[in-house]
Amino acid sequence: MSLYRGPLTWVIFNLYMAANVAGWQRAGVNHILIFEIDPRNHMQPARYLEIASIFGILWTLSMLGFLHHRAMHLNDPFVFPLALILIMTGLLVMPLPILDLKARWWTIKLLGRVITAPLHYVGFADFWMGDQLNSLVNCLVDHYIMVRFFVVCWLRREQSSQCFHLDVIVVPIVRCLPAWFRFAQCLRRFRDSGSKSVSYLFNAGKYSMSFLVVLFDTLRQRSEGRHGSPFSNPYTWLFLVSSMAATIYGYLWDVLRDFGLFQIMDGPGIFLRQQLVYPQAFYYFVIVENFCLRWLWAVEFGIFYNNLIAPYNLRTITSIAEITRRFIWNYVRLENEHLYNCGRFRATRDIHLAQLNPRQQRMLESMMDESDGVSNRRKPEARDHLSKEYF
Repeated sequence: MSLYRGPLTWVIFNLYMAANVAGWQRAGVNHILIFEIDPRNHMQPARYLEIASIFGILWTLSMLGFLHHRAMHLNDPFVFPLALILIMTGLLVMPLPILDLKARWWTIKLLGRVITAPLHYVGFADFWMGDQLNSLVNCLVDHYIMVRFFVVCWLRREQSSQCFHLDVIVVPIVRCLPAWFRFAQCLRRFRDSGSKSVSYLFNAGKYSMSFLVVLFDTLRQRSEGRHGSPFSNPYTWLFLVSSMAATIYGYLWDVLRDFGLFQIMDGPGIFLRQQLVYPQAFYYFVIVENFCLRWLWAVEFGIFYNNLIAPYNLRTITSIAEITRRFIWNYVRLENEHLYNCGRFRATRDIHLAQLNPRQQRMLESMMDESDGVSNRRKPEARDHLSKEYF
């Protein structure tokens, strides 16, 4: 399972992306404009579902091969997870014009921009991808452990369980990387902000809390054997205090800034805001769900020290719960950006909720493809107009 949880996370993430895109389109949230995607090249929900299905089938076949390798007269079962990760990586980076090359290239460039965040202007898609990576921390750690196993142990024919233990040097660094990416993005946004808004610094402070959580968690794990009980370890208390502070900070930022809620404090729409796209019940569900899943680490901590569930199985549950929280977060975050441009990533708020039907979309695309387009150099009587019914 140490070799298969990471790839499985990507399968679930793609399924959630298919649901996100379908939900945005159904609600009229213009994610294409928000992400600054060419409307002729964006992927439909069915395409995300197809990719998730392909990865899911590959994952299942690899797992079955690993479990039944002796029936196939193979002595080494680890060739199956190796083949899985190589095929999945190859499908992402291959330069052939298949499997949505432009979308794959856009994703690779976006990841590159996230990694090099301090060096260039940060757009909405950059920060959004950084937030997705913050929910995929366990997935990144799993992939590091997989690479370490194949490079250090498998090539040397050492199939020891020690290869799957979490080290105290690289793993903490990997856990801090997504938070660092967002921290650097916030500092860059503060630098590029003409108003020098301190909200970017507060946002950076939210991600800096992750550094303290990882630091104290690592020190707690290293010093476990020196104390009679977990709560006699001072680093345990530092870990708990920093985790609680980070959880409260992150939750308040989500509901107040990212979601823009709690603007109405009385009446039928209490705790919500003036403009809503989804049903009111969904926002109340999001408020409660985000709170509960953000505090799931406390449940994990209690279960771990009472030996109720194996630590790895418990981490699998919390990992899936976190990407589920991010999946729901995506709905409200883009809706809030769509309505209020709360991140100031675009110069305009004039984004229509009404979605174009295929005939209207084709007409717009044909106008975009014309050599002179809809520029003012054309004569008024020769210009094509879209009537108000289209918007």
